[in-house]
Amino acid sequence: MEVISSLLCMARLLGMLLLDITICNLCIVGFTVTFMLTPGSSMDVQGTPITVLPTPTPMSEPTDGSVQDRYRHFPIRVATFSAVLLPMILLPYLLISRRTRILRQRIDELQGTTRALQRELNAAQVKLLARQEESQNLQTALWRVVRKTDAMKQRVTELTAENVAGRNCLDHLLAEAEHSR
Repeated sequence: MEVISSLLCMARLLGMLLLDITICNLCIVGFTVTFMLTPGSSMDVQGTPITVLPTPTPMSEPTDGSVQDRYRHFPIRVATFSAVLLPMILLPYLLISRRTRILRQRIDELQGTTRALQRELNAAQVKLLARQEESQNLQTALWRVVRKTDAMKQRVTELTAENVAGRNCLDHLLAEAEHSR
């Protein structure tokens, strides 16, 4: 993600550089117009003469009009340069923005999936808590049944012992009664 953001930042900087170059080129083209105008021969939009002061030219440049030729072809050079530089800047920017858009859509899909999974997890936790509570209740009831069963077994054992003792006593009494007769 950091690579994409740095590439986007670089593409923006290159775009701003291209814009600055274009603005500078327009300013230079406007400046060259003053070079091409000769003193006393200029007129503004309304047709009134304007005075153009001659600007000093560098010593190495000839003054025979080759400067005017060079600046006359300057817009063509700017257009050619922009035609070469603009695709070099826009193509990576467009590719990166497309890739970023695709990644953003994927992130949105994953966030939706994450939300759905979170809802399912919450529902499962609620069910689990309900089942744990039910299990505890069943376990408590089972322990009660086991304790009651143990108590009943003990009571049955006691009653059986009493019954055997009562029978033995009864048998003994019957045996004595038969002996006494």
